[in-house]
Formats: sequence, C-alpha cells, structure tokens
Amino acid sequence: MRLTFSEGKVNGQYAQVFGALRHEPAPLPGIPGATIQLRYGGYSDFLSTAERRGALDVYAVVRHPLLRKDCRIGTPAEPLHTIVHDDPAVPPRIISDNPRTAYFGVVDPDVALPATTGCGVLGKLVDHRLGLPSPAGENTFHQTTYVQYKPL
Repeated sequence: MRLTFSEGKVNGQYAQVFGALRHEPAPLPGIPGATIQLRYGGYSDFLSTAERRGALDVYAVVRHPLLRKDCRIGTPAEPLHTIVHDDPAVPPRIISDNPRTAYFGVVDPDVALPATTGCGVLGKLVDHRLGLPSPAGENTFHQTTYVQYKPL
C-alpha cells in the first residue's frame, strides 16, 4: 500500500492534505484465485500523538471470477476504521538522509472486520473462509512503514 499526503504548518496551524492510496491487488489467502485490493475510505489523520501514530479509513475490493464485481469488505459509505499505534517489534529509525526516509512499524490490535457485501450467492462462503464478520479484538493489523520526507 502506498499513501501520498502532505502535512505541515499553515498560518501556524497543523494541516494535512490526503493525496492518494495505491494498492496493487494481492492474493487473498484461503480463496485460490481471489485477490484483495485496499481503497481509500474517505478519512485520514496522520498526526502522531502519544496515544496513536495515525488513523485511516479503508475498504477492500475482493475479486474472483465467481464473485460479483462489487464484492467488498467494508464500503465507501461504511469503511474499516483503523487507528494505528507504534509496533515495538519494529522500532523507528532513519534509514536514509537523502531523501530523508524513516522506517517503523504500526499495529492496530482492535480493527473490526464486517461480513462481505455485494459478493452474490457465494458471499456466505467467502465470509466463512475469511472468518467474517470478526469483532474488534479478534484481529490485528500490522504494517511496516517507510516515510519519505520531501521539503517544499
């Protein structure tokens, strides 16, 4: 997953602008021939605090020749809301100074995953294979993050 955004101070106030989320379709474990692709769900906040590293809303498009075209986990109207925290297993470090690049891990141990929607008659089978729906506390989202800083 690749995110593009800008942040900094405007007139002395912190501000950010979301640019894009790019995610190539990836094989979906448990369903041979299926792929999953994350899409931006309309909300991002990358201001880090002592309590969190950031927040992002996404939904996932599930593709398989036997599934309907609009098969999703979450939707643009009801995306998955993830709040990420520092992952102690992947501590932050600077890996390059030109361009300045940081590397760190984030984790969300509380992300809730709803049942699929729009998959057609095979939706229940997809849900069963993926263990959906799955409440908060039953899933953990891990991500290794690289951030490049580009001064304006």
